[in-house]
Amino acid sequence: MRNGSAPLGAALALAVVTGTQVAKAADTPPPPAAADASVSVTTPGATATADASTKKATEAAIVVNPGAADPNAGTSTDVFEKASKSYYFIGARYRGTIIPQAFENIFVSGGKTFYSNTAGLEVDIRKDNFSIIPAVSYTSYGTGGNVLFLQKNEQDVAGNWSIVNSDLGAIYLTADLLWSAKVAPNVDFEYGFGVGLGVLFGSLQQNWVYATSANTPGALPGNNGVYYAPCPNINTGPTSGPGAGCSPSDHSSGPAKVGGYVDPFWTGGGSVPNIFPHISIPQLGLRFKFLKQLEARFGVGFSITGFWFGFSADYGLEQPEKKALEQPEKK
Repeated sequence: MRNGSAPLGAALALAVVTGTQVAKAADTPPPPAAADASVSVTTPGATATADASTKKATEAAIVVNPGAADPNAGTSTDVFEKASKSYYFIGARYRGTIIPQAFENIFVSGGKTFYSNTAGLEVDIRKDNFSIIPAVSYTSYGTGGNVLFLQKNEQDVAGNWSIVNSDLGAIYLTADLLWSAKVAPNVDFEYGFGVGLGVLFGSLQQNWVYATSANTPGALPGNNGVYYAPCPNINTGPTSGPGAGCSPSDHSSGPAKVGGYVDPFWTGGGSVPNIFPHISIPQLGLRFKFLKQLEARFGVGFSITGFWFGFSADYGLEQPEKKALEQPEKK
């Protein structure tokens, strides 16, 4: 916007010059052939009032839309998001979940710390500093080999130990609900939660075990210092006899879990769920937006399967607005 004093000075100068010419015309008779002429004079007060009105309107526009004052407005680096307008992004995500052994020991004894990977596609539907992010993801629940567990609050005997080996996976449909607060022009702090449902597939092997030495193939050490190996059959070889661990009498009712027994899903009468919920509360993170068409997130949270961290990158479907061509000033 031009300096307000320039138009005012110009108006005053014009008034002085015009006034002088009018005075001279009053002293000198007009020539006989002179044509009628009208002189338009802009008063200083009117010019100042118009200039103030323009300035006030511009300032009001900036209050409503701070991006209007941004020299990058309308370009790919203009990251301002207008109030009451929806923005859409599509992209990919990754999350890693840590399931600490201490967390497992709430339910069983033994075990180890697990790490699971999640990868998926997401859509960010964003409006007024709030995002709904539906996603479809794949999660691996593999154990990476045999793991030894003891039933919680049960006597420390071979019949209460078992070896588990999982290559389960799941496809999840989830939605994150995230609110945000601006901490920098290109950075938002986000907080919220996530919910969803997953369908499991794959296999889960369970084996009864018997006590043996460290030299036995496949033997694993328990936290009691005893080594256990999977039962190949019922009551065979060194595993025969009551209390050895491979006898049905050493276990509660159910199928004999020996020789690499695969536990069925719920629909097959087993203990493996066909569906599994996803609940993540809370979720905290940072959203970065350095370009109009690009956003990225880094977040952490706690879900019913453990602690997770993750990141994502999304492409915005909004196109940069074309800047209006500047009109040349009229002389």
